[in-house]
Amino acid sequence: MDSFYLIPNRFLNHCLNLPVLTLPLLSGLRNSGAPQSSARIVEITRACRFCIRSGMEPTDAYNASDLYIRKMDTLKNIDDIWTLRDDMMTFYSEFMREMHNLMRLPRPVIRAMDYIEAHLHDKQSLEEIAGYAGITSAYLSDLFHKETGLTLGNYIIRRRIETARNMLRYTDQKVAEIAEILAFSNASHFQRVFKKETGCTPNQYRRFSRMSHEAVVSDSPSRSGSETTAS
Repeated sequence: MDSFYLIPNRFLNHCLNLPVLTLPLLSGLRNSGAPQSSARIVEITRACRFCIRSGMEPTDAYNASDLYIRKMDTLKNIDDIWTLRDDMMTFYSEFMREMHNLMRLPRPVIRAMDYIEAHLHDKQSLEEIAGYAGITSAYLSDLFHKETGLTLGNYIIRRRIETARNMLRYTDQKVAEIAEILAFSNASHFQRVFKKETGCTPNQYRRFSRMSHEAVVSDSPSRSGSETTAS
């Protein structure tokens, strides 16, 4: 049996129970003779399909899949390929765990989050969000804060900054472009909010994340050696 089909059980266990957001490597596929980037792209596709079957919005799943596949296509070093693969599994498992937690929230809160997620690239008003959620603005503000510990404004900022962090890590888009895409008033406003939320500027974050990736790769045992031995 293809060892990838162990992933659903591991995803479920990971999403519902485990605090650590890293899936164990699958030794069967890792030691296969298939070209590494091609094999990892197959994993990305299958993980995407599994998450959709488990309730993840197809648009979210496919957008993430496309991003990881495009990045995978540019990689040649085996350690870089496996690092990106591990990051992909972490993303999908974390997303599924968060989705499970959201299922416990009242429906108006979930609808408000859905609206916010679909309009991260637009200016949003409390009235519009409340209208989509089907309750009054005042009631939504109180309910949302009670259930999440965040104001609606803080939640919107958090989601935009989380999205910006991924864009800084995995794309070469300029800071000003990211600011415009995520509906910040200008690049300076985006940089101020980003630094307040993360403790560093967008350019510092991009540089640190890439330095961290290089350090992980250089400090880890070479996977190519283990695969050569296995073959």
